Amino acid sequence: MQRSWFTRKKRPTLGIDIGSSAVKALLLQPNDDDLSVLGAVIEQIPEQALQNRVIQDFDALALALKKIKRQINTHNCDVALAIAGSHVISKRVQVETQLSEYDLEEQILLEVDSFLPFPLEDIYLDFEHLGVSHTHQGKDDVLLTAAHRELVDSRCTLLREEKLEPTVMDVEYNALVNVILKHIIPSSDSVEIVLHIGHEMMHICALYENKLVYHKEHQFGLSGLVSDVMSSYQQDRDSAIKSLFEDDLEHNWRASIYPIFVAHCAQQCQRALQLFQHSFDSCNNKRIWLSGGVSQLPDIQELLGNELNHGINILNPVADLRCQNNVARELLTRYGSQFTLAYGLCSGSILSCHR
Repeated sequence: MQRSWFTRKKRPTLGIDIGSSAVKALLLQPNDDDLSVLGAVIEQIPEQALQNRVIQDFDALALALKKIKRQINTHNCDVALAIAGSHVISKRVQVETQLSEYDLEEQILLEVDSFLPFPLEDIYLDFEHLGVSHTHQGKDDVLLTAAHRELVDSRCTLLREEKLEPTVMDVEYNALVNVILKHIIPSSDSVEIVLHIGHEMMHICALYENKLVYHKEHQFGLSGLVSDVMSSYQQDRDSAIKSLFEDDLEHNWRASIYPIFVAHCAQQCQRALQLFQHSFDSCNNKRIWLSGGVSQLPDIQELLGNELNHGINILNPVADLRCQNNVARELLTRYGSQFTLAYGLCSGSILSCHR
């Protein structure tokens, strides 16, 4: 292909996933056919810095971002971050076709005012035109998304204090959808289910025929196992997390602590899958994917699969990315699946996906 010297190079995107135990940052450069990694960082944060996905300790998170900026060149890049799906209200509504832009906005404001539990001036509102409605003749489908201003502004303020200008504010389950669409080849007549389990939260996200059909958040994660390791081996939280992921604890932990966690994890996953099955019964065939911190525990794929009596696949979207420095390559090799949401935020800037 003939190269043009005047082709504008695409800006890199920094995806920032603010989790309960750490901030994960991934800087990706869009290329003609794929993405390459310019930098990757994980910075641990104090236990109470984020509670129920709401920022409680600005200073701790600002310090984490400061450390990230020291390790990644954030100059001239777009910045994408997300809020939890439980903090967002989404609704699909039907509007008359061929409305002018002004009339469409007026009708959307009327629709929003009818179902939102707080005043319009307290929210940020976005909408996406999805095309002709398949359920309402002569109407178009529009997806409305609303989030409280305080939740969005707190994250934006945090980044701006560290000279990072947020370009994209997404929802966490949308980031997961981006990952699924880009990295999972759909199986015919099968639903793809991703269980993304972090430190305190489990996301379940299901796609059928490349369309999002279900998403929900559950209060469950690694924190229980980390607490058991801390009390059994007299370690602080950061050391316990590191020991689990690097599997350098004394071997008897696999016989004493680990089976209890695996059984509890299977119970939580089974409950989440049953709730999904009650709301979506169009397909009995399913493929289950595991990502997040739990997916990097030793032998978890086999152990959890045995408990659920179902095959488990590990979703690690950064495994095959090209890295432009050895530090990022080593970090992604060791903790790859923990960057799933950060990767989804980055890839969302170049992948259009309708929910």
